Amino acid sequence: MTSTDHITVFVNNTKISIYRGMQVKHALISRDQLLYEAAIEGRLFVVDENGFRVGLEGALYQNAKIFTRPAGILQ
Repeated sequence: MTSTDHITVFVNNTKISIYRGMQVKHALISRDQLLYEAAIEGRLFVVDENGFRVGLEGALYQNAKIFTRPAGILQ
């Protein structure tokens, strides 16, 4: 395993290291399983650093920043 096998992403400003090629759902799980479960249940959604909604199957890149938002709150 080399350092290029992993990327760093930020979930709600918490630094997470995941394998390259993993998706938004994997970052949520790595941060907190409950975040992923809430997203699956529709209690929250995910936005990128520009405020655009991203799906759980969305791709991530080095230093990507994603944030969770409660369902019903548009930002």
